[in-house]
Amino acid sequence: MNPSRFSPLLLLAGAPAWLYSHPANAEAATRWTTAVRQHQAQNWPAARAGYAQLVALGLGVGWRGLGLLRELGDPERDWARDCYERARAAGDDCGHWLIGNLHRRGGPGLVQDATEARRWYERGLAAGHGDNGFFLGLLYEVGGPGLPADWARARDSYAAYAAGGGAPEI
Repeated sequence: MNPSRFSPLLLLAGAPAWLYSHPANAEAATRWTTAVRQHQAQNWPAARAGYAQLVALGLGVGWRGLGLLRELGDPERDWARDCYERARAAGDDCGHWLIGNLHRRGGPGLVQDATEARRWYERGLAAGHGDNGFFLGLLYEVGGPGLPADWARARDSYAAYAAGGGAPEI
């Protein structure tokens, strides 16, 4: 896989662990799984409805799903960043790095800007979301507009990420 073209679909491979960790979450976990299957089948209306049900339950993963849906092919792609902002505000740890990835790659309504991506990854780290260290390392490894590749910083970011025992929730 080309690291500069990280596919957000990988994020849909599994729901957050907490979603399955308690019997009270069974309904939400089922809705997540159903929405993801519709998303992967490119049944945009059904996937959108499933993620909207999660949002109605007050779960940030619903906003994450809506953002990924819009980023990956829904006709309303330009709303992805707003969805990620809402996911972050609802406590979904992926919000920071999803916004950072939009800036790293560029996207609907966003100019590719590695410096802004770095700021989002660093905000995520400051908020205690260690997965941002992985994406910060990736950014330093490949560089981008406004930020040259820096192997030493990439190594340090990956090392700090690994020391924390993290693995991105993908």
